[in-house]
Amino acid sequence: MANELSYKELLPNLYNLAVRSVVATEKGWMVEAEGQRGAICPSCGLVSHSRHSRYWRQVKDLALQGTAVTLKLRMGRWGCRTPVCQRQIFTERVAGVLVPYAQQTNRLAETGTLVGRALGGRPGERLLNRLGMPVSRHTLLRRVQRAARNALVPEVVRVVGVDGWAWSKGKSFGTILVDLDVLPTRSAQALRGCLKSVVLR
Repeated sequence: MANELSYKELLPNLYNLAVRSVVATEKGWMVEAEGQRGAICPSCGLVSHSRHSRYWRQVKDLALQGTAVTLKLRMGRWGCRTPVCQRQIFTERVAGVLVPYAQQTNRLAETGTLVGRALGGRPGERLLNRLGMPVSRHTLLRRVQRAARNALVPEVVRVVGVDGWAWSKGKSFGTILVDLDVLPTRSAQALRGCLKSVVLR
């Protein structure tokens, strides 16, 4: 029964949302829930209880026993009544679980990034489709690239991986580093100079 299901068990961070129904559909489980009775303005940080309107939002979540799960959330639009705040209307946020405009929960996106990083595009796509979390290989690779761009770069480089690179098979060679720097030759002098420049940054 839907009224016996604790939303905290499904999504611990969504303790302020109330489950209204859990329905099995042809595409998997549909969990319908309702938002809060107030929301924090993202501009001034104060709570508003002045509801402007409601809207529906559907997002994908982690699969359950290999079956896809969709969250159908009835969220609110709120009016900020703080005189000094320039934002008049804002939409309800679910911090730590969803980001604005996302079509899936943070934990599903993180799972896709981890699988894409470990397996790559096509193998990751096959695994996630089998587990009930369908995604394209292009999406997986985009997530891995986005995660790499957003990763914090340490100020001091302590470990560097070095490998050979063929510009033209059997003719000209170069050196590739883990941060995707490519040197024009395979000489030790070029590598030494590059490592010195990294240390001196």
